[in-house]
Amino acid sequence: MAAYIYLKSIAKSYNEKSVIADLSLGLEKTHTLAIVGKNNSGKSMLLKILSGNMKIDYGNIFIDGQDFLINNKGIKRKIAYIPEHVDFDTSLSVYQNLYLYMRLYTDFNSKDIDGIIAHWSNIFNFDNSMDKVITSLNSSMLRIIHLSRIFMSKPDIVVLDQPTKDLDPDNKIIFWKNLKTVLRKSTVIYSSYDFEEIQNYSDRIAFLDNGKIRLNGSISDIMSEIKGYGYYRIVFADSVNLSFKDMITSRADCYNLNIRDREVDFYSPNKKSAIALIKESFKYDVVDFIERPFSFKDIFLTQSRKQNG
Repeated sequence: MAAYIYLKSIAKSYNEKSVIADLSLGLEKTHTLAIVGKNNSGKSMLLKILSGNMKIDYGNIFIDGQDFLINNKGIKRKIAYIPEHVDFDTSLSVYQNLYLYMRLYTDFNSKDIDGIIAHWSNIFNFDNSMDKVITSLNSSMLRIIHLSRIFMSKPDIVVLDQPTKDLDPDNKIIFWKNLKTVLRKSTVIYSSYDFEEIQNYSDRIAFLDNGKIRLNGSISDIMSEIKGYGYYRIVFADSVNLSFKDMITSRADCYNLNIRDREVDFYSPNKKSAIALIKESFKYDVVDFIERPFSFKDIFLTQSRKQNG
C-alpha cells in the first residue's frame, strides 16, 4: 500500500546545527506511528515539521499524494497538533479557549461547537471547569483539556508530542480508548517515553537517533532485524578492574555499555564475541553473569534513555 504520509530525504538545522539529517519515512493511512528517541534526538522538531509548524531546509513531504510544501495551508487544516507544552491563552477561560480553537480550525457553526465541547468535557470530566481561567488548573487537567481538542475537531492527521505526559493512569486509558475508536480513521504520529503505550497502541515504531531513523517498522519487523542480539551483565566481587574497563570500552561490538561500581551491562550482536569477553572477565574475580536474548523493551530503553558509560 502506498504511503499516505511520505517524507523524502528531509533535513533541518537549528542554530547552525543539523538536527534532522537526510531523513526518509513513510506511513500508511489510519496507522499509528510512535517516534522514539533520547532527549535532543530531533523528535519534537520532526513532529513540528509534520504538523506544518516548521519549514524544512531540504527534501520533500507528501501527504495523500500532495506536496505539503506547496499546499501547506490546505493540508494543514486536516492536521491537529498537540505540542509537549500546552498553548492556551491564559487570559481566557477553558470554554473560551476551546471555542476559539474550534472556530479557527474547524467549519462547525456556533451551535454545533457548543454541543461538541459539552460532550467531550463530560467524557474527560472537566465539565465543571469550563468557566475557570486556565491559570487556575493543574498540569494534569490542562493536559487532558488540551488533548480533548483533537476529538472535537476529528482531523485526518493527528500529531502529538508526548500526549499522556502528566496524565494519571485512568485518563491515559480514556484517552487511548477514544483515540483508537473515535479517531480510528485518522493517521496518528506521536512521541512517547512510555513503554506500555508504545507497545500497546502503535502499528509502527520509528527510533530516531541524531536526526536519523535507525529502526522502523512493527514490533515483529524490528525484532527480526535485530535477531541475534543479546543482553549481558557481569558482576564482580569488587569494583570493575581498570584494565577490563579500558578493554571493554574500546570494543566496537558492545552497545549501550553501562559500568556501575561492580557491574557491567552491555548489548552485543555477536554472541561468540560476547562470550569470549565474559571469559576474559573471569580473570578479575567475577561472582555472577547474566546472558539473555534481546527483547523489544531492551531496544526501547536503549533508544529512549541516556545511560552512563
